[in-house]
Amino acid sequence: MKAIKKPILAILVFCLMQILAPIIVQVIARLTGEIPSSPNDASNLIEHTYQLALALIISGMLTVVILYYMNMIKRKGLVSRFRSVDWEHAPLAITAAIMGIIVLDLLSEYVNAPDLMQPVFMRLAENKLGVLALVFVAPIVEELVFREGVLGYLRRHEIGTWTAIISSSLAFALLHFNPAQIPFAFVMGIMLGYIYVKTSSIIITSIIHIINNLLATLEMRYFDGSIQLHEILGSPLMNIFYILVCTFMCFLFMREFKRKYHRKHIHAGNHSSHPNKPKRV
Repeated sequence: MKAIKKPILAILVFCLMQILAPIIVQVIARLTGEIPSSPNDASNLIEHTYQLALALIISGMLTVVILYYMNMIKRKGLVSRFRSVDWEHAPLAITAAIMGIIVLDLLSEYVNAPDLMQPVFMRLAENKLGVLALVFVAPIVEELVFREGVLGYLRRHEIGTWTAIISSSLAFALLHFNPAQIPFAFVMGIMLGYIYVKTSSIIITSIIHIINNLLATLEMRYFDGSIQLHEILGSPLMNIFYILVCTFMCFLFMREFKRKYHRKHIHAGNHSSHPNKPKRV
């Protein structure tokens, strides 16, 4: 029970910063006159995409700083993180995840759950700071919080691997607060969590997360979010075929990644302990 206190606190910090940062930005914007302070004015933070994007960036930075001082984020430099990645076999995981994303995208189109955040994302995709927030800041912050912070901490404190993966993925999904994203984010969280466990690094998971958000942002920016993959692929029978093929390829590439990355990790020189064995901190 003690092992889950910090992860729960980290999730609460993530939520609090998401609430606090927009308030701070809006107050500053009103004081500087960038947003009219009249209560009768229809203007609000969502309509001012620059302020909204800035709020997302600030909330992410504050969250990372707090989790860093809570010792939930590894105190390891960016160069060291990149050097620790097995770049020879990383493309296997990235390809597997992309195949999985295609399947999830097709399935989510058929489910057609309400997308409460689409108007916000569409506005953010219209300006450069919004694109920066959506494509780079949000994925990296979420990987630091949910993969390294929550999942990594649970495993270091001897919580079972799959219990930690599913718990962090569930939190990751629910905290999107959007019915259209929750099922997608949950399954994607499991994929990213599995890759994180095998690599002990958020570098590959961040790259995958960035690719996913980049594709979604480009669709919103240049196609108004109107692309329907199931319509492009054709008949329902063809969609089922592509779902089955991409699912098979996802498992195939992931299995190959697990086999080759795991083998290299063992022979990399860390003979003191198994690379996937949770360690106390």
